[in-house]
Amino acid sequence: MSALQIRVVLLGSLATFLDGYDIQALGLAIPGMAKSFAVAPTAFAPALSLTLLGIGLGAVVFGSLADRHGRRPILIATMLLIAATMLAAMFAPSPAMLAVARLFTGLGIGGAVPVAVAMTAEYVPLRRRALIVTVTIACVALGSFAAGFVAPLLESRWGWRGIFAVGAAMPLAMAAMLWAAYPESIRLLLLGGRKPAEVRRQMDLIAPARAHLTPFVAPPSFAGRPSVRALFGAVHGRRTTLLWIILWFNLFTAYSLIGWLPTLLGSAGWERADAQRVTGILALGSIVGGLSIAWIADRGHSTLPMLMAYLVAAILFGAFLVVPPNVPIWFTMLAVAGLGVFGAQTALVSIAAAFYYPPELCSTGVGWFNAIGRTGAVVGPLLVAALIDANWAAAPILAVLGVPMLICVMGVALLPRALRTPPQMLE
Repeated sequence: MSALQIRVVLLGSLATFLDGYDIQALGLAIPGMAKSFAVAPTAFAPALSLTLLGIGLGAVVFGSLADRHGRRPILIATMLLIAATMLAAMFAPSPAMLAVARLFTGLGIGGAVPVAVAMTAEYVPLRRRALIVTVTIACVALGSFAAGFVAPLLESRWGWRGIFAVGAAMPLAMAAMLWAAYPESIRLLLLGGRKPAEVRRQMDLIAPARAHLTPFVAPPSFAGRPSVRALFGAVHGRRTTLLWIILWFNLFTAYSLIGWLPTLLGSAGWERADAQRVTGILALGSIVGGLSIAWIADRGHSTLPMLMAYLVAAILFGAFLVVPPNVPIWFTMLAVAGLGVFGAQTALVSIAAAFYYPPELCSTGVGWFNAIGRTGAVVGPLLVAALIDANWAAAPILAVLGVPMLICVMGVALLPRALRTPPQMLE
């Protein structure tokens, strides 16, 4: 890989890292905010759900805008939006105002991920594309992991507002770095009518992997604009439908854990710092699981490891009904479940970006894929909040999350058939 390719990967990965921190920040701050505002933790359920709604809307809006108007300016804009709204959350006077701020934070987060992923998928060598794209996506989980371990320190020094303050400062600095060093998509430069010599100079900067870009310099399909309708054509329709279903139930579970796990574990008698740290361990499981599945995917086997990851997670969630809430045992069970829930999610998004959609549809495909999945991320935390209000204990709530994992198992089992495209459809 050339210096430019490495720069694209590093900056894109750092942007998704900051997204991971800011996604996790609210769930980690809820116990402290509930005490500060003298309300029940479930008063922040609207803020959790509006964050996720914003992520879904941002993926659609900014993903499509990036394919049409340029990925570099859109990624910078999302970082500035996140910084501004994290500051607004820091000074929110009530749970209702916090919810409004988090809606716009979600818009920025939702837009940043598909743009960074699409740029990484375009610039990196084909033979390592799934693995490197997974690294970029896994940095979302790495940011959540860091948040889980940094939050107790920030909260002990500055209270819950310290968690949001750091979440505002980092994307602001990131926007400046992107402005100074992030390139534009070569294909979008071509679509924008840039002079061939200007485009060629940029291509020369990625000479070590130029061969994998050459066939895509000016394909006929670039004559039109990317459209969501193309995602449901003869080639992509079945795979798009299954991908949306799998991600919907995956994110239903993932964001139920992100939003409520510290609160659930606190109700089971855990110390707040331990409950925050186990959320970080879930994110670490995402990194290990996602990279492992992507490494196998680059060798032609992606569905079987995802199926096994979801199945293990489903079994472990069911086991919470019979295993007492011993901290070391539950800690281990949640860490392994993180391999399934978050690892398979990371791999699914990266594999979709690397292999399931052509370059001209990449941001649109990944953006809509994430957007539809995020509606599951909205519903999940609302259901868990309702169960908490109904005085359900932590163990049965965790066991309920095994059901969407079983649906993911069935969806992945059907995916190989949907990926077999008849030759005449490729003409």
